[in-house]
Amino acid sequence: MQTCPGEVLHRIQSVEGRVGLKKSKIWQMVKAGEFPAPIRISAGAVAWPSSTIDQWIEDRIKASSREGLSEVYAIRPQPSSRPHSGHAKELVGAAR
Repeated sequence: MQTCPGEVLHRIQSVEGRVGLKKSKIWQMVKAGEFPAPIRISAGAVAWPSSTIDQWIEDRIKASSREGLSEVYAIRPQPSSRPHSGHAKELVGAAR
């Protein structure tokens, strides 16, 4: 049997804390193929190996740096009575 040094199995509560998502969102993402599926550790329990969670986090960080802030921030002109008003950053997509 091959052992995995440092490998830990995480139950849903631990996964919530590691990725910053609630369990309902995690399960929704698992179903959609957007989050790794857990492994069965007993008849009534599942868990995620730490390596799969680490990889998902790393992939999200890489994707985020490729996307930059363009999806989070958008430059939109703000209505103003002053003719020399510039543009202001407005947070968009926060309800995700």
